[in-house]
Amino acid sequence: MANNDILSGISQKDMKEFGRDFSQLLRVASEIDRYYVKWEQDIVKYLPKLDKFINLFNKKYGNIKVKVLKRIDGVDVRILLNEGTVKDIFNNCASRIAGLKSIGTINFGSADVAEMEKFANEIDKIKDKLYLTYYQPEVGIYSVFLSKNKSEKMVELHWEIKESINEVSPDFRICAYYALKDGYSKKIRLLDEGATFGFLSLLSEKEKREWFDRLNPRVLE
Repeated sequence: MANNDILSGISQKDMKEFGRDFSQLLRVASEIDRYYVKWEQDIVKYLPKLDKFINLFNKKYGNIKVKVLKRIDGVDVRILLNEGTVKDIFNNCASRIAGLKSIGTINFGSADVAEMEKFANEIDKIKDKLYLTYYQPEVGIYSVFLSKNKSEKMVELHWEIKESINEVSPDFRICAYYALKDGYSKKIRLLDEGATFGFLSLLSEKEKREWFDRLNPRVLE
């Protein structure tokens, strides 16, 4: 079922730009969360800048919506995809990513792709939630969880910052597909906006190396 062609029609230039913008988004969000308590006074002035950055990201990439929820002790970043149902995401995108191993509508691993009848029955059950498991040599076993966000009338991709930043991971590829499949605004320069936060200047040299080690170098080259 998976043939790894969801991004085949997208140029490498566009992929590179989205990769840079997406990694910038995750860097800014994770650093604001990291310093929320430690640098409380500075964070107050950063929050309006974060809202501006998120709004620009959403304007640039029309089929993916990033939403920030502010907690008392930090921030949560939600990623929403412009698709009507969870099953649409599976049919149009997730099922076509190489390495799909199993799916489940209640939990992970309910039906293996090799169990054809059981797998087909599980697809028929897809409603508001879907648990996907992939195996890829580059990242090993990888889990993706999708759920219907009824208030936004979109599908939420529940994600992990460290893995989502890797361009071969399934959730990065899902995000890239929706962000780029219908084009995007090339006039908006998110790298310039993200650079104004200056969070890396607050890190020690060791912390800087650890951050850049988490970034996939192929995304940033």
